[in-house]
Amino acid sequence: MARTKAQIWSLDLIFALVIFGFTMTILAAAWLKTTNDISVSSSGTAAVLSVQTKLFADALMSPGYPQDWYGTIDTVNATTWAGVVPGILSGSGSDAIAPYKLYSLISLSNSNYSASVSLFGVGYNYCIQITGAAADGGTNITIGKNPLANGATYVYAVQRGATLYGIPVSVDIMLWTNTTSGAG
Repeated sequence: MARTKAQIWSLDLIFALVIFGFTMTILAAAWLKTTNDISVSSSGTAAVLSVQTKLFADALMSPGYPQDWYGTIDTVNATTWAGVVPGILSGSGSDAIAPYKLYSLISLSNSNYSASVSLFGVGYNYCIQITGAAADGGTNITIGKNPLANGATYVYAVQRGATLYGIPVSVDIMLWTNTTSGAG
């Protein structure tokens, strides 16, 4: 009789271990899914922001499309901006910023910032800072909205070198958002 009780006890123990293992597996899977969802929602914004910033920087640091885009649009009338990609370089293969394209871009941004965001095809706010050394005249141009002054929660920046009036400048191109997830 002692042997029968031991066999029943071992079947009960095995059954309990199976149920316990199954329950722990379900809890672990739920926990992993929850932490993965949280991670994806956070890193998703950062990943999209970085890709869009790189594409935005490539478009900005090009001659644009059409190459004479600054002459084909009215900078204060967003309806004339269709099909335009504003680039600030003077030509292909050049690192020289064309002042007339730069001033047109400043005018676009100042006249209708939200339409200029759409024009660039980005889902985030932008800020472009062009700075030069103090010894070379101290260029300091800002286009768009400053992320620090607007409570940015995510900022992604790309830095490019160029020349403006023959003077070397640094072009910092930033996309930013002050939301915790999603484009905006």
